[in-house]
Amino acid sequence: MRHFDSPYYPRRAGVFSPLLARGAALNRWWERSGLLLVEGVTIRGTIGSVFVPGLALYLRGPRVSGLAAMGICAILASVSLVFLGDSLGTTALTLLIAIHATGVVAYYQPALAATRLLTRLVAALMLCALTVGCVYLPIRSYLEKHWVVVLRVRTQVVLIRPLSSADVLRQGERIAYRSEEINGYHALIHAGVNFAPILAAPGDEVEFSTEAFSVNGAPQPRLSNMPQSGSFTVDRNCWFAWPDVGIFAHGHGVDPSSVEMQLAMVSKKQIIGTAYERWFWRRQSF
Repeated sequence: MRHFDSPYYPRRAGVFSPLLARGAALNRWWERSGLLLVEGVTIRGTIGSVFVPGLALYLRGPRVSGLAAMGICAILASVSLVFLGDSLGTTALTLLIAIHATGVVAYYQPALAATRLLTRLVAALMLCALTVGCVYLPIRSYLEKHWVVVLRVRTQVVLIRPLSSADVLRQGERIAYRSEEINGYHALIHAGVNFAPILAAPGDEVEFSTEAFSVNGAPQPRLSNMPQSGSFTVDRNCWFAWPDVGIFAHGHGVDPSSVEMQLAMVSKKQIIGTAYERWFWRRQSF
């Protein structure tokens, strides 16, 4: 027997009916959001203008200029990401934010046209702050947590990959790590961020001499301020990374090697991440 829907009974709800109902409700809200907030300004236009760079200029018109602004914003966003940390990337990001914020202010121009100059200035500042706070600050936070951290090492900018697992750390890999304040050995070292290669991993044997230091018996050139004697085994969940810092000692009793030994023992919780060898096609030099 073939099955037909009865004209006397409603169809049974399907498995996806609740999801479809919520989707329909969201669609109705989006259609209603086209209603005017004030003259010439809608909820939908406001949301789109804040979250899509250049869209405000497209909505306010002329459309050709708006499309050009959106294209320029896309190019600037790409340049700022590829040249992250470089002066070119910083300039592109500044121009992107300027165009984006200017467009949002222009979108609200019909509502602000009849107001006083001071009111327009305050409203423009608030709209710019809204744009930066809702778009660019969350994007920066997301990038620093999941993708890339921009670190300045002296006069150079280094791009760091946030650490996802300690299993990826290898000897010779350069890491960025936080160092705590050290107040001892007649010296004071303020808390900060260091950048250095991993010299030894957990469980490795490190031995010092006057001419060199060795890791598991393999000799390497002695680095500045290293101890001239002694040995130790790197603790579990720690890495040995000798910091490149300048210590200026005044008076007697200051032992730079003891201070730097404390900085060199890096725990997992201190590590920010590892340095990218390449960022897109750009090779990093250290």
